[in-house]
Amino acid sequence: CTSLGAQALKGLAHTVDAHRVHREHRTQTRSGAAATAGLTRLVGRALETALLLARWTNARAGAGHTVLLSGEPGIGKSRLVATLKERVAADPHVVLEGACAPHRQHSAFHPIIDLLERALDLHPDDAADVRLRTLETHLRGHGLPIAGAAPLLAPLLSIPPSASHVPLGLGPERARQRTQETLREWLLAMGAGQTLLLVIEDLHWADPSTLACCRISSTP
Repeated sequence: CTSLGAQALKGLAHTVDAHRVHREHRTQTRSGAAATAGLTRLVGRALETALLLARWTNARAGAGHTVLLSGEPGIGKSRLVATLKERVAADPHVVLEGACAPHRQHSAFHPIIDLLERALDLHPDDAADVRLRTLETHLRGHGLPIAGAAPLLAPLLSIPPSASHVPLGLGPERARQRTQETLREWLLAMGAGQTLLLVIEDLHWADPSTLACCRISSTP
């Protein structure tokens, strides 16, 4: 944002501090925002922290785990995630973070698209050809087939169809399945050779496509 200073608005007797919004902040998850703002001392979460660290140790040994942190708002779930990231910072690993939102419950793959855009460091004002080159370079660097993956991932990133991509000729249902499979292949490729810490906040607001992609039941 850029400050516009005090503004006199119609109908108000006093001035209001106004700002012009240029773009969305890249730090969107609560755990990421907490780390940026500075963390307070963690109190009374020794058992939960030990459990997370034990699961992390198992994951580093090759036994992957899924941990669901649930509870009332404000009890420190995001703070626990921030603590885990802080405690494992010295270990070789990759962190991917995304967040679900109530107004995105019907946006297919929203948190995973968020993960993908962060991994590629894409910005809303990037030109389509720049986004396409970045995607293809990323896929190539992680050993994923451009011909099979790019036509499925490009639309998720608001990249128009490219003449260099041969249409896959898939029906709607098969295209949806292949997109889910490709996204899972991408996540596995991101963690190849090192531990992957995948964080998705507010999973109760996840869209059905994301839950199906992650093979997570929508039952509470």
